[in-house]
Amino acid sequence: MKPVKPVRWLGPAVLATACAPAPAAPPRVIDPGAAPASEGGRAMIDELLDLGRLLSQDPLTMEQVIARVGPVVDDGGRDRAWELRPADRRWRSARVARDRDTGAPFLVELAPSGALTLAALRVRLGDYQHLRGHEDLPRQVVFQLPDAGLAYRAALIASLADSDGLDDATVVLVGVRRDPRL
Repeated sequence: MKPVKPVRWLGPAVLATACAPAPAAPPRVIDPGAAPASEGGRAMIDELLDLGRLLSQDPLTMEQVIARVGPVVDDGGRDRAWELRPADRRWRSARVARDRDTGAPFLVELAPSGALTLAALRVRLGDYQHLRGHEDLPRQVVFQLPDAGLAYRAALIASLADSDGLDDATVVLVGVRRDPRL
């Protein structure tokens, strides 16, 4: 196993879009009676990969993210993240942070309802890097999601519950971040 190097958290870059917003995606239909994800959260990881592809698009609007994740519970105003009610019951809660200048979404945070482990993420997404943080905050790791060759790239940030080992750590919050291609 290759050693994992820590990286520094880089603040969100200012996102600027001069293009007209794209039409909102059609609403997704989720079967409320569907069984929760199994096999180490495979369905949750598929959903996160789909969300990463959506966030890589340019232009991107809040309406597209809302259509994908679920309806607005609290619009948060100009300076706070929007709280959404996830349409998919595999997620307990959802928040979307917007760029202050453009209003474009740049981070979607989801809290899993069921078990999602760092080991399951690593099997599907490959190597990760540790993010440096304060000792009072949950440990975090970041995965670079597959590159679709679009104007933006997506990264997945997993916040982990306390555990003895890293591989058996449970994911308590996952964020999909939209990063401009530099």
